[in-house]
Amino acid sequence: MNVVYEIMKYAFAVRQSSDLSIKFVLLTMPKRSQNFIEHFVPAANISESILLSLPFDSKKNTIILIHGWLNNYKTSNGWIQGICNITRDYGPHEYQIIFVDWGHAASSPYYVPAAANVNIVASVIASFLKLLVIVRNANTSRFHIIGFSLGAHIAGFVGLDPAAPLFDGFESNFRIDKDDAAMVEIVHTYSGKFFSGFSLLGTVGKIDIYVNGGERQPNCRDPPFGAIAGLFSSTPSCNHERSIELTAFNFKKFGICQPVAYKCNDYETFLEGQCTECGDHNEKCTLLGIWPQESNYFLTNKASSGRFYLKTRGKRPFC
Repeated sequence: MNVVYEIMKYAFAVRQSSDLSIKFVLLTMPKRSQNFIEHFVPAANISESILLSLPFDSKKNTIILIHGWLNNYKTSNGWIQGICNITRDYGPHEYQIIFVDWGHAASSPYYVPAAANVNIVASVIASFLKLLVIVRNANTSRFHIIGFSLGAHIAGFVGLDPAAPLFDGFESNFRIDKDDAAMVEIVHTYSGKFFSGFSLLGTVGKIDIYVNGGERQPNCRDPPFGAIAGLFSSTPSCNHERSIELTAFNFKKFGICQPVAYKCNDYETFLEGQCTECGDHNEKCTLLGIWPQESNYFLTNKASSGRFYLKTRGKRPFC
């Protein structure tokens, strides 16, 4: 591929988003270290020379985090730290993290302008990742993109409680969808009909995990008609952000306390104990977490897709 041509395409995408002030934060862990080091790169400053100078390792797995409305890099510290802690246990020198800070574009006190920026931000990120492939020989199979709320629609890979307002009922090319990637996983924690929740209620991924039924979480006290209230409030939603808290929690430290979700037709049937088997190929259960199901069965057999349910407690370690 022509590097100059791709740089020009990227520059055009950034120019269209110049007032959005998007930044990429690369978090790397050098050998003989247990701490991640931050490397800040404004999207507008990306060039071939800067990409070559970044301590990006194409042989490592790259976790890409995309925040939601009214968030930014600083306010997402808990999420980032949780992911960093998990990678330390899974293989501290096998992972690097890219956090996409589109906080300026997501900081509008009104939801609608922020939602309108989703496609523009997604275009910039896609162009940036394509440049990493061309300039740094990055392997897209090692990219693991996780988005929360509005960020879920940008990510199109792992969606943590994807925002519903202005996306529910729209065509799949305007929101996260099961065909966006080989494996699209959705975690539902604050879904609902008629503005009773803030996130998409229906199945939109290959795997849709409904935590405690997906509508309300234990120990959370969000107001009724949460979606309407959420559109006019800067206060974080407990139910909504539980999706982040659960997927950034290191369950590995608690042995048998593992968040297993089971395939079931509905939550009531699950609560009756009728869905407790994993199947011969683990096609009927999956672990809740930041990693998509790696089983070839899930990737190749459509029968493994569908609704998965699990029940948690309202405080750590959640089980």
